[in-house]
Amino acid sequence: MDEGDGATSQRDSAYAAKLVRQAAARLFEGLGGSGLAASGHMQRAFRDACAGTAHATLNWGRTAVRYGNHALGWPEHSPF
Repeated sequence: MDEGDGATSQRDSAYAAKLVRQAAARLFEGLGGSGLAASGHMQRAFRDACAGTAHATLNWGRTAVRYGNHALGWPEHSPF
């Protein structure tokens, strides 16, 4: 696996995690007040989706910059 494959893989996985989190939020918001119960299955699923994607979505900006630097032929630690 070279630098380009690593950058692409990180970008794709971070973006997929971001989409999962957004989808979970939309579903949860669609439930309205009935989804807020602590004993509800959807509330637990929402928490699990947020917890499971937290690390990857926090790195979305960094991985996008890494991929962009590679795509433009810039060094990995470009000042831009």
